[in-house]
Amino acid sequence: MVVSAVACASSDQDNSGGNAPAATTKAAIPEVSLITITGDNDANNMIGRNTGYVAATVIVDPHAGEECDQKKPSIVCGAGVEQSPDAAAAQ
Repeated sequence: MVVSAVACASSDQDNSGGNAPAATTKAAIPEVSLITITGDNDANNMIGRNTGYVAATVIVDPHAGEECDQKKPSIVCGAGVEQSPDAAAAQ
């Protein structure tokens, strides 16, 4: 079983060699919701298929906006985690 996830985060680490001030403000992490993907709500129609994933969850960011269809959620809602049956299928 192979599980993969992608996330992005900002950093306030000063990589300028000391020539620029480090960021002093931090943004709060928004409260997100999780939607389990099923055969009924899979926007990609890939769950359970030979070339698809065996399980998936969409992480819904409240800032996603109107593009996020929670009846057929996808990564446009924020982010996603997909579970592939093996490493070859994940590739």
